[in-house]
Amino acid sequence: LAVARRLAPLGWQILIRFAAAPESLRELPRLHWLALGETATLCQNAAEVVTHHRGGPLLLLDGLIGLGSQGPLRPALAALAAEMNGLRSSHHAFTLAMDLPSGLDPDNGRPSPDTVIADMTATIAIPTIGLIADAATAHVGRIAVIPVAGLGPTADLLLGSEHLALPSRLLPLLPRRSFISHKGQSGRVAILAGTAEMPGAAVLACLGAIRGGAGLVTLWGSSAMLDRVANRLPPEVMLRQTNDLTQATGDAIAIGPGLGMKHDAEILALVKTATQPMVVDADALNALARHGLPAFPAPRLLTPHPGEMARLQPSRGATASRQQQAGTFATVHPGCTLLLKGSRTVVATHGHPTTFNTTGHPGMAGGGFGDVLTGLCSALLAQGMSTHDAAIMGSWLLGRTAEKLLSSRQQSPQSLTASDVAQHLGLGFHALMEDGRSGL
Repeated sequence: LAVARRLAPLGWQILIRFAAAPESLRELPRLHWLALGETATLCQNAAEVVTHHRGGPLLLLDGLIGLGSQGPLRPALAALAAEMNGLRSSHHAFTLAMDLPSGLDPDNGRPSPDTVIADMTATIAIPTIGLIADAATAHVGRIAVIPVAGLGPTADLLLGSEHLALPSRLLPLLPRRSFISHKGQSGRVAILAGTAEMPGAAVLACLGAIRGGAGLVTLWGSSAMLDRVANRLPPEVMLRQTNDLTQATGDAIAIGPGLGMKHDAEILALVKTATQPMVVDADALNALARHGLPAFPAPRLLTPHPGEMARLQPSRGATASRQQQAGTFATVHPGCTLLLKGSRTVVATHGHPTTFNTTGHPGMAGGGFGDVLTGLCSALLAQGMSTHDAAIMGSWLLGRTAEKLLSSRQQSPQSLTASDVAQHLGLGFHALMEDGRSGL
């Protein structure tokens, strides 16, 4: 009701659906309700919401219960939650949950039947730990933290040792270029990706590195592979023909996307011996899963999706949470950072708080986004960021760019591709600066 009072003067049509009679409202919500007056229309069910809706976006504000609630929703509240979920499905309404989706346990993230499915959850200052539980992700959606003046740096801490990736935390980590800087100071990235049969992964990784700020990007590979991709690459990417991937040099190395199984020996040798920081993805991860993880001579950023993670760490089984999987791996392998991809990407490094990404949307559920992320993270490493910071920054930028493309209506969740996001990473960097300066 308080939000409705702010939205009405901005031209929004206000439709109100109560779980009980308005006469039963307590004093403060009753004052808000009376203040809305004729600007709000009272609806008795979801069908009336559809009937009165005059067109345009349909935004559902979930304010049924607060953080202190526990247990299943009472019948009247469960009915309203079910109505919201129905409108989200049938009319593609956008559901915004305030503090947490109604029906979700704030402490452990377990949803009760009829828990609201939110597209975004706006939580105040310090998010509750339940929002990042695996079971909660499908109900929480995108997490937005509303800052409160005076709380300072604790505002982006969860109730525990975990962090959320927020622009106010990330902006100070973004390297600032000197006015007299040159391409060599922006970092040299070596990309080892693609085969003649799978050239697209190499193209996407190179795009991610170029748009991620690397000064020089070189794609290393066989003459057959380079011939396949040469006319598809940005002109800024250099090509280096080699039949031995261990010859690759640069300030940072990205290895794995689309390499296939025939390079296992070279992958293992490079991962074991290269002194540069390295992003290890896709087929390079599969090679490590087949042959075992060595001791790392330099920082390594491993970026598995759930299937690759299961191969890297099969002993954890299906019962471990994503947070537990990532944390255990980082503890056992202190020389690396693990970026466990998914709807709520988890980043874990021994000695650092486990961090959860907040950006992105279901339109990113397509091929190639991981390849772009590999190139982007390698560019950040080449510019001097640590593997932990580069993993968090890269995940946030990729997701935020995808969000900006949807909000600008250049793409839809159905049409968005990894190439679109790679080409428009500048939108993510601009959003980082704007959001970070705003204290978000």
